Amino acid sequence: MGSIEYLITQAKNRNEEAIETIIESFQPKLKKVINCNYFIADSDVDDLKQELTIKILQAINKFNFENIPGFWEFLNQIENL
Repeated sequence: MGSIEYLITQAKNRNEEAIETIIESFQPKLKKVINCNYFIADSDVDDLKQELTIKILQAINKFNFENIPGFWEFLNQIENL
């Protein structure tokens, strides 16, 4: 569909195809984490997937490209932690 910037912009505008594409891109990682975690009961897997999907949607809505630091700004930020 396009670049991540395009997808996020479209998702913020409620484009369902863009939202689906972003959520689907996280599915392999979510499956890996869930399948490797022996502390998650099988009955809780669907609830966890739903909660993580909600968190992804919230992150999309909060994401602001203008607040992304440049490389040197980023280095300064992590050096000052």
